Amino acid sequence: MRVLVIEDERIARTSIVKILRNRGHHVTECEAAEPALALHRAMPFPLILLDWMLPGMDGLEFCRELRQIPEGESPVIVLVTGRDRPEHLIQGLDAGIDDYLIKPVDNVTLTTRLTFAERMVVERARQETTEEALLSSESNFRALVEGMSDAIVAHQRGRIVYVNPSLLALLGYKDSSELLGRAYLDLMHESYFELARGRIAEAVQSGNPAPPAELGLVKIGGQIVTMEEVAIPLELDGSPAVAAVLRDVSERKRLEQQLMLADRMVSVGTLAAGIAHEINNPLAYVLRNIQFIGEELDYLKGTIPSDKLSTMRGLLDEAGQGADRVRVIVRDLKGFSRAQDEGDTTTDLHSVLDGSISMAWNEIRHRARLMREYSSVPPVVGNEAKLGQVVLNLLVNAAQALPVGKATEHKITVRTSVVDKHVLVEVEDTGCGIPQDVLPRIFDPFFTTKPVGVGMGLGLSICHSIVSATGGELSVHSEVDKGTCFTIKLPVATVPSLPRPRSSLPRSISQSISLNILVVDDEPAVGRALQRTLRGHQVTLALSGREAMGYLRSPDSFDIIFCDLMMAEVSGMELYEHVRQTTGQHTRFAFVTGGAFTPQAKEFLATIPNPILEKPFDVDEIHDLIRNVRTMSPPTHLLATATDG
Repeated sequence: MRVLVIEDERIARTSIVKILRNRGHHVTECEAAEPALALHRAMPFPLILLDWMLPGMDGLEFCRELRQIPEGESPVIVLVTGRDRPEHLIQGLDAGIDDYLIKPVDNVTLTTRLTFAERMVVERARQETTEEALLSSESNFRALVEGMSDAIVAHQRGRIVYVNPSLLALLGYKDSSELLGRAYLDLMHESYFELARGRIAEAVQSGNPAPPAELGLVKIGGQIVTMEEVAIPLELDGSPAVAAVLRDVSERKRLEQQLMLADRMVSVGTLAAGIAHEINNPLAYVLRNIQFIGEELDYLKGTIPSDKLSTMRGLLDEAGQGADRVRVIVRDLKGFSRAQDEGDTTTDLHSVLDGSISMAWNEIRHRARLMREYSSVPPVVGNEAKLGQVVLNLLVNAAQALPVGKATEHKITVRTSVVDKHVLVEVEDTGCGIPQDVLPRIFDPFFTTKPVGVGMGLGLSICHSIVSATGGELSVHSEVDKGTCFTIKLPVATVPSLPRPRSSLPRSISQSISLNILVVDDEPAVGRALQRTLRGHQVTLALSGREAMGYLRSPDSFDIIFCDLMMAEVSGMELYEHVRQTTGQHTRFAFVTGGAFTPQAKEFLATIPNPILEKPFDVDEIHDLIRNVRTMSPPTHLLATATDG
């Protein structure tokens, strides 16, 4: 469909337009409201996305002007803004918007809300067409009702007197004769009887339609489907009757739940990235100091009693194990934010499945028979390592739901198929199942039914984030004592894409050569830890970006610069630009990062094709980096290694 995007910020506009065009829409871009309004007057757009703050006429003024166009079209308007207070939403609704998104908007949320908007456009167009048809010719009324996608049932004195084909199809009946004469309440679950009776009485007594409410109707076979009902009073043969217009909202409710979960996961991801970043700074020097003390103990042999030395080593080992446990927890926390940042790549799914099965085999083989039911499937969108992590987690969970020693009585099935340009992966077990009261919470962070110390409740949450980041879905169906089936839905890869290449650094320097190194970090303890790690080299420590600029007046002052990315006053990004402009050289960076959680830092790292080392930094990786520095005499390049504060 034709879509109008009104946004004066180029980056935000480009991101929205890209997603819309990928969905097959014809997009017109505007930076201001006045020309956009003129375009709409000339040829109306069914869907409009606009910012609140615009040059000249703002977004709300645009909405008011558009809604006042006489006999004008009724486009669906989505306001995308950084204003997030409740009164802002009320102002937007009063101005005539249909939906409200708060910046920054992640791709998963935007895609889901666009689905709602597109359906709203289709439904609004259908409703307008329906209204015109009713006004133009009463003779077409029955044909219209018969052709409506909404289910319609008319009942008089509690008995059904009319049903349209949509209701028959929805509930699984073949002919209206199967329902005519039956009680209207027979169509619904008994838990909704009182609500339905009250709505019928309200419509008949007031003479006005009862407002929309959700009722549960029962299909042939016993499945309950959630319907939104509007009860409309009317007369048939001079006696009061009620026409119930019913719309299946099961899919909408599922999408709403998915959106709520996605919003919650994005919030947790943002929080987790910030927490991981703050923990990684002290964790970096705590781990390094523990390692350093262990190295120093080697020099104390013979100077203190061996039993005391052994005790000290034991205490140090315990401290190291505890700190390493914190490191693992922080790594898993960072999985939330990382999953949102993974670049799309093309992945051979069966290769991923076979690899994960191999890793999980020791857990599986004593508990179940493994069944592979592979179909021919195309490559999918997703990172191979991340998808392998998801499948491995599901396989281990499936195995742990089964008792040890009864492998012949149970099975775990891994199944693949293709449905509507998506590849489905099912991991199904015949285990104990998940109770219905627990099922809605299994993707919540830190929720676990495992004993203390066995699980932290992060596995399924991280899996959900990884799958959502590809544009896919992770869902579950389970019955107690019958088993559980997790379904991964992944988009088919249309254009192969490769991971962003990283530059490789030449190995040409001896370990014995001493380098002149500058360490820039506004965390003194991190800086000192790096100094101790770099013993044997000439190390200068600067505790701010501004202090580092003083040391860098000469482009040949240092062979290597270790630089914190996030600092007050002068950041590592600004220091990089300063070095690049003053030296005129192409500076190569290898980042040691504790988590780039700001949009600017993420964008900066994404545009620099250099190695990235994780914080807390690994001593061997630091020394490998030192060995990789090219010998230059005199130096003509600066190799900068950034540590993200």
